[in-house]
Amino acid sequence: MTLRGIYERFRRLARRLARRLARKIYLVHKRSKLKNKNISIISNNCLGGCIAHDLKIKFNSPTINLYFSHEDFLKFCSNLKYYLSLEPVEYFDHDKKCPVGIIDDVIIYFLHYENFNEAKLKWLERSKRVNYENIYIIFSDANKTCKRDDDLYKKFDSLPFKNKAFLVNKNYGDVSNLKNVFIIDISKVENIDNAPSLAYKSKFSFKKVYDDFDCVKFFNTK
Repeated sequence: MTLRGIYERFRRLARRLARRLARKIYLVHKRSKLKNKNISIISNNCLGGCIAHDLKIKFNSPTINLYFSHEDFLKFCSNLKYYLSLEPVEYFDHDKKCPVGIIDDVIIYFLHYENFNEAKLKWLERSKRVNYENIYIIFSDANKTCKRDDDLYKKFDSLPFKNKAFLVNKNYGDVSNLKNVFIIDISKVENIDNAPSLAYKSKFSFKKVYDDFDCVKFFNTK
């Protein structure tokens, strides 16, 4: 390896270590401000699990390491206790490489599970922990193709929960007259096709895109 190659490798390693340390300090400060910890985060994708992991709070929700279609998630939330009373049944979707389950008419894509049995076990285990008195709904539609959809927003807004957040990117347009809508900026994300809301904001930032959403303030609001 050339001297320049060694330097570049060292520079990348130093940058990763610096970013990791800065994020660790940032999250310690973030956790110190969280007062409401016994919460259940119900989310339509992996974002809820990432936030719970950052804050080091228990997974009091089955919606971890998985995702729903927008319509199915809203249907799921509209009758949460009913759907959580059911056991997922394996559903075969040959277009998907991950395990897939179904509860009544709601399909769940268990993205980060090795097999359906593991996914089902975790779903049932975490469903029992749901704190129905302290639920927070997070609905993320902050990918690059996010476009304003007033019908989708109306369905979200009608969900029977006080604490809910709808995350969108800048392409969504003016949200000043919409309740519970939060903009997160994905404009500087390098790999925009790969879950942009979960990525770092830029090559040099220790913050992730979803940090634009002040989740601690959201959770501390009862």
